[in-house]
Formats: sequence, structure tokens, C-alpha cells
Amino acid sequence: MSAVSFIHSQHTIHRDIKPSNILFAMDGKVKVADFGLATVMSNVNTGLSVKSSVSEYRGPSMTHNLGTALYMCPELDSAGYDFKVDIYALGIVFFELLTVFDTAMERVDLIMQLKQQRLPQSIDNNHPRYKPILLSMVDPDPTRRPTAPELALMIENEA
Repeated sequence: MSAVSFIHSQHTIHRDIKPSNILFAMDGKVKVADFGLATVMSNVNTGLSVKSSVSEYRGPSMTHNLGTALYMCPELDSAGYDFKVDIYALGIVFFELLTVFDTAMERVDLIMQLKQQRLPQSIDNNHPRYKPILLSMVDPDPTRRPTAPELALMIENEA
């Protein structure tokens, strides 16, 4: 989350947040890799203040339907999107950290249900305090998703 916050503070959207792009260095620091789909945005709200609004970018470097399909947010099919695409993908990664999957197919099925705002009973049983945070991260409406700094505050308040 702090890495995504830093990326956004640099006016960059990663656009391919997924477990295989989150690395752990030998010193224990978390690194985000593979900026091949990243886009740099200027003159937009980076979401660094708690009072933020969604600022969409539409321009020549804006591309659609790029990234890993399972982690893609709904607005990547539309004409514009912003930093909240990374929050959506981060929400799916967070869900994967909180959920035990028996098979790869179960993982895909539960992530598809998550995208419909449906959570398995195991979240209620094992991680009820994270349920509202998780659902806000994968809200289909990007204006209702928290920014990275807002997310940090939400998680800190639950820890």
C-alpha cells in the first residue's frame, strides 16, 4: 500500500498491480515491479489529500484493457480512469492475502464474486473488520474507492 501511495505521488498509475509484481527484497522491503504498463499523469489530483476527488485522464497515452484481466477494474473498459485502478487491483491482492483457496479455479471464482461485491463467509468469520475496507477497494464506482493515503488511515484504524 505504501508503495502504491509513493507511485501515485509520482503522478504514475501502475496499471498492473498483482502478486507477481510485488516483490520482497532481502532487507524485507516491499518492491513493486514491472512498470511496462505504467502511465505518467500530470496536472491531476494524486489523491494525496484526504479530501480528494477523482480526476480522470483522457489523452494519447491512455490505453484500455491492458494488464492482467483478473485484477482489472471495470473502468478500464471506459474512456477514462485514474489512480483508483491501482486501488481496485490492490483490493484483489488484499483479498487473496485474507483468503485460503483450495484450488486455482476456486481462487478465480471467488475473485469474480468479489468483483460483484460478494465475499465468502470466511471473511466474515476470520476478518470481519476488513470487510468494509475490502469492499470499498473493489467498489465498481471509482469515486467511492479510497485513495492510497485514505486506505492507509482506514487500515491503521483497524489494526
